[in-house]
Amino acid sequence: MTLALETPIADLGSLKRHSLVGLLAVFGVFGGLVLWAANTDIAGAVISGGTLVVESYPKQIQHQDGGTVREIFVHNEDAVTEGQVLIRLDDTAIRASLGVINAQLYEGLAQEARLAAQVAGEPDFEVPADLEPLAGDPQVASFLGTQRQILSAQLADRDGRIGQLNEQVLQLDHQIEGLAMQQEAAEKQLKIISARMVDMDDLFSRQLAQAGEVSTLHLQQAAAEGETGRLIAAIAQTRATIAEKRLQIEQINTDFLSQALDGLQKVRQAVAEGRQQKLAAADRLARTDIRAPQAGIVHASVVHTVGGVVSPGETLMQIVPQTDDLLVAIRIDPSDIDQVRIDQKVNLRFSGFDRGKTPELWGKMETISPDFVQEQQTGRRYYTANVRIDADQLTTLPADIKLLPGMPVEAFVTTGDRSVLSYLLHPFTEELQMAFREP
Repeated sequence: MTLALETPIADLGSLKRHSLVGLLAVFGVFGGLVLWAANTDIAGAVISGGTLVVESYPKQIQHQDGGTVREIFVHNEDAVTEGQVLIRLDDTAIRASLGVINAQLYEGLAQEARLAAQVAGEPDFEVPADLEPLAGDPQVASFLGTQRQILSAQLADRDGRIGQLNEQVLQLDHQIEGLAMQQEAAEKQLKIISARMVDMDDLFSRQLAQAGEVSTLHLQQAAAEGETGRLIAAIAQTRATIAEKRLQIEQINTDFLSQALDGLQKVRQAVAEGRQQKLAAADRLARTDIRAPQAGIVHASVVHTVGGVVSPGETLMQIVPQTDDLLVAIRIDPSDIDQVRIDQKVNLRFSGFDRGKTPELWGKMETISPDFVQEQQTGRRYYTANVRIDADQLTTLPADIKLLPGMPVEAFVTTGDRSVLSYLLHPFTEELQMAFREP
């Protein structure tokens, strides 16, 4: 009976010992895990998707005015050099417009030379410096010849009118000479009559002369005085006419000069406008040859048909640079932007390659946009950043792997090491901080 009671008691003690050992083991494992979590650090990172891009970005090939395609010189994947002609547009209309502008400009330059000669009083003019290289051109020669004829005709007209007036002045001078001689004779006659009048009056007072004779002398004296006055007035009138003729001569010269100056001012303004129009037309003509802004590879060309129409501002193709450094363009979520800074290390993984063959590369954060960008279609907000791949990292790539613009990249922006325990406790500490804040 005693033996039967002792056996369960012994089993109970053994169970307690085993439970204690198990509990201690659990606490030991838990404590070890906590100790490991507290002392084991793992690298933190902001994860972002990105794309390989060239540093200067592909160049968009566009045309300001558009037009009709005349020749196509390159196609997709062709290598081009800077300044190489890619597409040539039809230039017929532009050349016609430039021809009209040139003709107007050349005629204006010839007019300017002629008017300058008129102002200077020269009978001829030299070929303008701008037209000297074109002096053999029939059109330019015609313009110059026409302006010389106009100058000659205008000078002849002016000189003819002035010559007529000078001839009239000469005739009037002769008239004055004749009138002056008549005046002198009339004055002499008046003196003689006046002297006879004195004698006659004396005789008449002594009754030695008849009244009729005295009256006749008075009449002769009055007539002589009248003739003298008429001649003086005629001379004065003739001199006034001469002065008027000379004023007309001066007016002809003044009008001739004034018209030349006014015409010269207008022509010079037209010439200046013509030069600007010529520059603009020449620029449009030069732009009918669409050239590569830099060396690279033709990509995404949409021009395939001669005779097709190019719209103004339409993107015709892209030139992807081959010599520029490659960057990784990434997008950073606004919630992570506070963890990202310039010169931060970034681990790069190229998802387009076999991970077993392609090593991970390292780079540095080079630029971060100052503000977020928002997509219009999705409304998503993000910051843009560029990562430059370290030069020594590129040498680690296998020979058969070539990095090209547009390849997808996974970017891990390192943010520093943190213990496993801090990651595990982070949600609880956040909740506690929110719970103890005042509402």
